[in-house]
Amino acid sequence: MYNPQNLPLSKKKIIKKTINSGGMLPLLLLLALFPFIAFLGSSLDFHIGGRAAFIVFLVLFIPSLVIFLISLFYQYLYYKNYYYNFEKDSAEITKGVVARSTGHVRYNKIQNIYVDQDFLDRIFGLYDVHYETAGEFSGIYSHVDGLEKENADKLTDFLKAQVENKNAVNTQTSEQKERTLENSTQVAVDDEDARIFTRENIPVEKNIIWSMVLGGTLVYAFFGIIASLRLFDDLDAALVFTILGIVFFLALAGNYIYAKIWYKNFYFKFDRSGGLITEKVLSVRNTHVYFNRIQNIDVSQSIFERLLGLYEVTMETAAEGNNQNSITISGLKKENAETLKDFILEKSKKYQSF
Repeated sequence: MYNPQNLPLSKKKIIKKTINSGGMLPLLLLLALFPFIAFLGSSLDFHIGGRAAFIVFLVLFIPSLVIFLISLFYQYLYYKNYYYNFEKDSAEITKGVVARSTGHVRYNKIQNIYVDQDFLDRIFGLYDVHYETAGEFSGIYSHVDGLEKENADKLTDFLKAQVENKNAVNTQTSEQKERTLENSTQVAVDDEDARIFTRENIPVEKNIIWSMVLGGTLVYAFFGIIASLRLFDDLDAALVFTILGIVFFLALAGNYIYAKIWYKNFYFKFDRSGGLITEKVLSVRNTHVYFNRIQNIDVSQSIFERLLGLYEVTMETAAEGNNQNSITISGLKKENAETLKDFILEKSKKYQSF
């Protein structure tokens, strides 16, 4: 079983959380302004300007350093008091420094498992392991953040194994439970279906890039028009349109770059045991899909997907903790979307029958 002793958090989490909380921001801004302050002092009389620049630097530096040290100390205490214990049947996570909260979960209640990295996590080589239940507040304590890759993989594999070996019938006798558990875990063994669906045989069409670009750019354009009506009343119309044109172009370029990176790194795999979906742009997320947790599956089109002849497959679970109850694979041709939907639906019905 896993706890902070045999599956420790990385100490790099302390620095990462300090940066993320804004504790280093005043100090970094001051260091960035230091050359300007020094130049200002040197450009004046040394006895007056140099002394004034030094005083200004101290007045700004001391509070910034105090804020940084307080934030660093708080994150150190948060790290030291971060406790988790993953046993055979359930998990417990306790977080907090002054106000502490503890969450308990039984593995048969878990809907989804996913691993992700935000931008700073990628810099520090850290990973967050999340598990979701149908509880509204499960997101508060349903993840372990700040693990090295090896430990994140260990915890993910452990959770996957526990979820796959548990059943949700708590009122059965011990003998019935054993029989049901054997049946539910035997599904993957007895299922001789060798079909595997990935981007190789269910390709994501490249047109999805333009669907993402057009959708995202129009959102920026809409807010740009609203802002221009409110902020640019007194400006010349030609200048307003020039500003809007620049904003639109930057939004178009930014969305195109984002969509290209997403398209290149998007990956999925579905076989008889379940699914894995990977998304990577600035952050990274690996979502594990369990057939017996799927509540609904749908094939649909957005406005731009309809114009481009694309479809998306959406799977819904009961998870609500992190608003990840909808899992979507976009950019598919209709026949491929239907093929994937039928496969997932078939497996979902089979697994939920036990």
